[in-house]
Amino acid sequence: MWFIISSVIQIIISIYSMFNLDNFIQKGIFNDEALKSAYEILNNVENIVLIWIFLLTLVFNILILVYALKKDFEKSKWYLFAFSIGALLFSQSMISILLCIINIIFVFLFSKKKNEEIIPKEEVYTKNQGIILGILAIVCYLFIPAIMYFLPVNEIVNLVITDIILIVVMFLIFKKEILKDIQDLKNNFSKYTKLIFKNQLFIFLIYILAVVIEVMLLNGEAIQSVNQQTANSLPIIYVMFASLVMAPFVEEIVFRTSFRKFIKNKWIYVIVSALIFGYLHVIGEASLKMALILGLPYATLGGLFAYVYAKHNNMFFNIANHFLHNFIVCIIMLLS
Repeated sequence: MWFIISSVIQIIISIYSMFNLDNFIQKGIFNDEALKSAYEILNNVENIVLIWIFLLTLVFNILILVYALKKDFEKSKWYLFAFSIGALLFSQSMISILLCIINIIFVFLFSKKKNEEIIPKEEVYTKNQGIILGILAIVCYLFIPAIMYFLPVNEIVNLVITDIILIVVMFLIFKKEILKDIQDLKNNFSKYTKLIFKNQLFIFLIYILAVVIEVMLLNGEAIQSVNQQTANSLPIIYVMFASLVMAPFVEEIVFRTSFRKFIKNKWIYVIVSALIFGYLHVIGEASLKMALILGLPYATLGGLFAYVYAKHNNMFFNIANHFLHNFIVCIIMLLS
């Protein structure tokens, strides 16, 4: 039903855009001036290109509608996936982009999953030990940067030294579990390898959906958060190090592993991890409204990573997912 509704909405948007129906609405559908305006549009080279783009979007959405009406999702799902990708590539409106991304996500959510059992690992800490270590990791994450701020060195050296200290401290706190998780990865390497690419595609699609919603809430403006502006002002080598080494390792231990030690309910854990992870990234924004909007993509990522950890209970699997996501973002940033 979703694919039918989605494709019909996008077909209407495509037709509306292609024939510039706002002129017809304003001047009357059977008005000669309106028909003349439509003819002039078709003779404009730039608009011909746009019309072809809208036409391709229309074709892809008609194909989505055709396969959605077959009512055999398992047989049609990869056609729906492929045509949704095609429609996404040629979409010219935020609503169409949003609907295409939801289409793609739905294919993953409602596909029948093969049984991919992973050998469970044994817990290395008691409940109380885990809580103490989790709290210790969070305290270190908050206070080490504050203490290092007073180090009499330049900003970049300070940041590098702080990041290295955080990595070493987190390793020492969770050394036993880290070593256990490495062994778990070895025991289930092929299954984790298959899972990571599926997870990464799903995570990135949800993240893009959050970004689209953010832009819509900002009325189409591309506003950078204070966190992004700070990153843009730093040397690219340091940004790469922080994004690909420090952040995946330290943030997964603090916001996923540590929080999980004292929040046992899966969904409360996912929500708490999402909110704290997300809104710590926008703590310097000028207004609460702006922080709530700009923090949405970060909070979405935090929730997704927390869900992955709750499901697989392996911090290195999470670190790999976090690394891959940041790697993709870094590549996009470098290309732009």
